[in-house]
Amino acid sequence: MDVPQNVTWGIQVPWTYNSPVIWKKVNWLTGLLLLIASYGMVGIGWVWPTLFPIYQVSAIVGIIVIALGYAHHLAHLT
Repeated sequence: MDVPQNVTWGIQVPWTYNSPVIWKKVNWLTGLLLLIASYGMVGIGWVWPTLFPIYQVSAIVGIIVIALGYAHHLAHLT
């Protein structure tokens, strides 16, 4: 959740590269969402295994959309 700016890990879009503060906020939120989603994956895998692939893809796409939207929002605050 606290990864320094680099070219390998993290949400790498122009908005996060332009500001270390935006980089830190967006990657912290993304890490938190991935942690929560992983607990959900364990629960879904135990209780309803046939739903797991749908949940997994939905969670990943949702997290990406939220992270990009948050980065865009932070970059365009006035």
